[in-house]
Amino acid sequence: IVSEYRAQKSDPYRIRITVGGDQIHYAGETFTPNADITTSKVLFNSVISTPNAKFMTIDIKDFFLTTPMEQAEYLRINAKYLSPEFRTAYNLNEKIHSDGYIYCKVKKGMYGLKQAAVLAYENLIKNLAPFGYAPIPNTDSYWAHKTNPTKFCLCVDDFGIKYFTKTDLNHLINALQ
Repeated sequence: IVSEYRAQKSDPYRIRITVGGDQIHYAGETFTPNADITTSKVLFNSVISTPNAKFMTIDIKDFFLTTPMEQAEYLRINAKYLSPEFRTAYNLNEKIHSDGYIYCKVKKGMYGLKQAAVLAYENLIKNLAPFGYAPIPNTDSYWAHKTNPTKFCLCVDDFGIKYFTKTDLNHLINALQ
């Protein structure tokens, strides 16, 4: 359980439950391409040097948390960390095992899962393909549209976007939604 105070957020008091990724064995690939500084500079220089090009950033909220997983993982939470009010509000008292833990099935990406980033990336490829977006071959997370000049680089859940028209930008935003 991670608690933070982040003054810049609309709700600055943040509590997150993370999966103990160091405790879970995952045999699949976990590497996810992320834009490095060189890729980012190529995009920035391209925006600066191209007449009428514009730049925008987008952050996908809960990018990892909304990704479905083909195979569920499991975690346990010691009930002593959950207040009686919280346990009552969510009917958790009846779910407390005799060992004092609540056992949870994880069916979507979650902070701490080794595979969360790669599953989110693969899901992004699948979901953006019908809209004409795909990673540019031989690059780390540099994407382009098939017919319009929109390009973007992706670093975790942050997009740096080069676009020319509001229509093209809205096309990408709608595709991401």
